[in-house]
Amino acid sequence: MNKKLKDIIQESKKYITEELSFEEIKWLLKDIFSLEEYELITKSNDIFDNEKFMTLLKKANDVPVSYLLGYQDFYGYRYQVNKNVLIPRNETEELINYCLEYIKKNNYKKIKILEIGTGSGCICITLNKELNKLNIDNEITSCDISNEALKVAKQNALILNSNINFIESDVFSNLINYDYDLIISNPPYIEKNEFVSKRVLNNEPHIALFSDETGLEIYQKMFSQINKFYNLKAMFFEISPCIEQGLELLKNKYCPNFNSQYKKDINGFIRFAIYLKD
Repeated sequence: MNKKLKDIIQESKKYITEELSFEEIKWLLKDIFSLEEYELITKSNDIFDNEKFMTLLKKANDVPVSYLLGYQDFYGYRYQVNKNVLIPRNETEELINYCLEYIKKNNYKKIKILEIGTGSGCICITLNKELNKLNIDNEITSCDISNEALKVAKQNALILNSNINFIESDVFSNLINYDYDLIISNPPYIEKNEFVSKRVLNNEPHIALFSDETGLEIYQKMFSQINKFYNLKAMFFEISPCIEQGLELLKNKYCPNFNSQYKKDINGFIRFAIYLKD
């Protein structure tokens, strides 16, 4: 049905819920009608066929817009996503910022990085692209237990012209090389009884979301084998605010020669754990 854009926008506001924000609705509008943000105003009286938009909008309360459109923008890059990978979040951009700040501060000319749990590849690929911009030679290996997730990550690396060594591995199980300067990870850390929105629960891969009852399962696997990494100098993890104390106990048990820093995200929650070797 053909309607003025301003009328389509007004009608779409009826679909705003706790699950679906107006920002997501605008994103869907801009994508379907190939509009820039300012054109939502300047073309408000233009006529558009809203059939496809309304079809997708009606699904968006149940399915994340990222999955409906097949992509998510992250750190200035566009990543292909599907239900085999976690949707990249803004908070994870902050994790990358902390990592890059550390690398620059310590004047690395060359660095070897290991990522655990690559998902869409947004962390490793972004790091590779940003380090290349800084003329810092980098070798990045990225692991995931899910072969289907690795297919998505490899496709993103191809599209974005990024050189990453991908390995199917449960944490470190299939590694043959332990020569890394830095480990980075956004592993599954949601406790099994923790509240998760219905739209996330019904769509995003549980293997990338949920840990054990403590939220520490994957961190325990990583910390318990850290002594294999003979050149390791830093670890950067995304975490749940609920597990800070448990992480500190694990760190003290398995790698007491690393100093801890816990950082808040843009919403004021403890979200990042940084461990730097003495």
